[in-house]
Amino acid sequence: MLLPYILTKGALTDDDTGIAESGNGIPDIIDEARYEVDYWLRLRDGTGYGSGVTNPNTNNELFQAGPAAMSAWANAANAAMLADASASRAIPPCPISTRRLRWKPGAFANAYADPMLDQTIAAAGRGRDLKMMAAAFLYNVTGDQTYEAVIQTESLCTTANSAILNGTTSQIWGTAAYLMTPQPIHFQTLWNNMKASVIAQAKAKETGNIDTRPSRRATDETEMYFRTIQNVHHTLIAHAVTTDATEKALFRKALGLEADWSLGRNPLNMIEMGTGVHRAGCKTQRELHVHMGIQRQPARSGPGANAVSEPGRLEHHGHVQTVRVVRELLPGRLQEHLAHRRRLLRHALCLGALEYTPQQTMRGKMAL
Repeated sequence: MLLPYILTKGALTDDDTGIAESGNGIPDIIDEARYEVDYWLRLRDGTGYGSGVTNPNTNNELFQAGPAAMSAWANAANAAMLADASASRAIPPCPISTRRLRWKPGAFANAYADPMLDQTIAAAGRGRDLKMMAAAFLYNVTGDQTYEAVIQTESLCTTANSAILNGTTSQIWGTAAYLMTPQPIHFQTLWNNMKASVIAQAKAKETGNIDTRPSRRATDETEMYFRTIQNVHHTLIAHAVTTDATEKALFRKALGLEADWSLGRNPLNMIEMGTGVHRAGCKTQRELHVHMGIQRQPARSGPGANAVSEPGRLEHHGHVQTVRVVRELLPGRLQEHLAHRRRLLRHALCLGALEYTPQQTMRGKMAL
């Protein structure tokens, strides 16, 4: 959520988007981020942090996840990024997330017998990636070179074409933080490698796709079964840091083509996010949206709601009967038709593999 705010140095100042905090003099994007950061910081258990609840077991019981170093690293990264974003507009710090606990979660993580630095958790990467991210944003806020040294130690950018985002590592946000730092740069070679790597990776993994795909989409290849995903993080950062006019125009073109796809430039001519209270709501088929895994038809449909296009994982989730029904309804090249948005699965007929997934489908879409 805050990546574009960091990249634009606080240019997104809208305070009238209709959330509860609108009109309080603080950009709504900061209000939203504060709410999220504080929520996770409150999941305290003793001297550590939890990371939500488990899925229900066969007895329909839910369990709070116990404190772990990875949760602490994630909290440190969240709070530090919010602190940097707030500082960029001289916004008064939130008493919980950006003043008292900037690095305290990191201290908790270091105190564990196993700080989980090489543990991987989905798109967040490894513990050390979150540690680097927290350090990078805290360096931006404080100028303390101790944090900058952590960036130097943990960064993967040892060459001019280093991968900072793959199946096990994720240094997108930490890299963006150091590239946009207002503080003195004491590791110029590292900074140069970061900039060159982001630009090279943007071309290889995202922007280059617009010349080979019939859809002309730029999103990377990490969609798995989330067909409405839009991940162009490399291109977003590359557009912000390149000084080459030709490159900047190319990145802008790729971002525009990807954004257009979710706004209706697709075979279904359908907006791929909730717009129930927007004038374009007629193009979004609100009744197909997924809300917390429950089929319902809300009067207000938030942007996190997506029309479903992900039948490929139904068998994986054990919904064999659903798969049979779907195949009878949409025979033939079902997977391909749905993947390329030529057909739509009306999810009233399919409750399997449907979930409200802001992490998977909205993280990139929101930033874009």
